[in-house]
Amino acid sequence: MLDFNPRMKIQLILRSCISLLLPLLLISCSMPASDGGFSQTRQVAYTAAAETVIAQLTAVALTATPAVTPIPTEAQVPTSIDLASETPLPSATFTPTASPTSEVISMPTAVPDDPKLQLGEPDWQDKFKNGDNWSLYEDEYVRFRVPDEVLIMTAFDAIGRDSWMLTWPEPENYYLEVVAIPETCEGLDRYGIIFRTDADVGYLYGFSCDGQYSLRRWNGDTFKMLVEWTSSPYILPGADQMNSMGLMVDDDEFSLYANGNLLEEVSDDSYPDGGIGLFVASDETDDFKVQVSEVTYWELP
Repeated sequence: MLDFNPRMKIQLILRSCISLLLPLLLISCSMPASDGGFSQTRQVAYTAAAETVIAQLTAVALTATPAVTPIPTEAQVPTSIDLASETPLPSATFTPTASPTSEVISMPTAVPDDPKLQLGEPDWQDKFKNGDNWSLYEDEYVRFRVPDEVLIMTAFDAIGRDSWMLTWPEPENYYLEVVAIPETCEGLDRYGIIFRTDADVGYLYGFSCDGQYSLRRWNGDTFKMLVEWTSSPYILPGADQMNSMGLMVDDDEFSLYANGNLLEEVSDDSYPDGGIGLFVASDETDDFKVQVSEVTYWELP
C-alpha cells in the first residue's frame, strides 16, 4: 500500500471534489437563458456552495491525517553511545536445582583411546534385567541384590572388609568394563572387579570414593599390593558420580582404565585363570551402597 503525505491527500480530495462539482458548474454556464434555467445569481450560489464543500472536505482530510514525526537532522542524530554512562543490565545466571527424588550424576566423557571403541560388539553383557547371572547373597557384612534393573551392593559396617560375588563366565583374555555409581561415601570406601579368581584367591582392581585406584592380589589370607592406592584425575570422586572401570587382561599383562583412559599396566603370573566378579568394602561409611548398571566384556583376538 502507498503511503501518501497530507498535502498529497488534500490534493486528491480537491481534485475529486472539483471533478464532481465541475459538471454542475458547466451545466449552469451552458444552459440557454430562454430556458428559464440558471440565472447569474444561481451560478454564484453554486460556486459558493462548491467552495464551501471543498473547504469542509479539506478540513476533514487534515484532521484525519495522523501526525508525522519529523526526521531528525544530522545534528540531532547521535553518532555514539556512552556505554559507561548506561546502567548495566544484571547478568543472567542459572542455578540448576534437583528435585528431592532425583540424583546428581556426572556422566563420564568418552575418549578416543577407549578400548571398547575398537573392539566392536561385546561377547557378553549384563544390564541386570534380573540377578540370574550372579551368586547373589546376604550375610552379616554385605548384601547383593537386584531391584529395579540395577545391582545394589551394600557394605553394612565400616570395618574395611572386602566382600565379593562371582558370575558364571570365565573368559581367558578380555577387556572388561563395569559402570557403577557409589552413594554416600568417604575416603577409601571402595568397589571394583575381582578377576582370575576361584572365590578363594584372585586379583582385586578397585576405585575409592576419594578418586583413587589400586590393584591387589589376594592369596586367601592376606593382600599383596601390586598398585598402591593412587589418585587419578580420570576418576570422578564423591557420591553419585558415575565411573566406568576398565580392565584388560592379556595373559599375565593387566591394563587398568578409568572412563576409557589408561591408568597403569601391571604384570603378574600368580593366577593364570579363573572367573570374574564384583566386590564392595567400607572404611568410613556404614551402609555404604554402590549401584552397578552394567557389566560387559569383549574377548581379545
